Amino acid sequence: MADSARVSSSLRSGLTGGAATGTGAVHQTYYAVYIALRLIARLLSDSPVQRPLLSIEPRLLSKSPATSGQLTRWDIQVSPDCLAIEAKANAGKADLIEFLERCRRSVAQEQDQSFELVYGVCCVGFLKAIEKLMRLAEEAGDDSCRFDNVTC
Repeated sequence: MADSARVSSSLRSGLTGGAATGTGAVHQTYYAVYIALRLIARLLSDSPVQRPLLSIEPRLLSKSPATSGQLTRWDIQVSPDCLAIEAKANAGKADLIEFLERCRRSVAQEQDQSFELVYGVCCVGFLKAIEKLMRLAEEAGDDSCRFDNVTC
């Protein structure tokens, strides 16, 4: 049996925490199955030649030299859609902040990446503020000055 201290951190499971992560892993698995079924339907109807790829717990390496090949961990990745998904059974404020921070780092690296947050329960008023900022960002488009003006 391998000594867990010697196992490379990149090979360890992404699960962290205690017993509550079991519920999160089940939530993540159910959502991955849902995505897989959608991909199968798309493969059969739209593009039988283009093979989609669904990855669970992928580690995405940044392509930007500025971040020196930094790894980010996501729950699910769908290729070739360049979609990174974070699935939380019970999203808390810290989870939302971490998700937004990883999205910001990926966008700063100029990657053509989309992000999706899926949650079962979220009792955080912070989520409403994020939704409002997302609507304002969409309205402002690429104009950061306009976004700054409407958020102040």
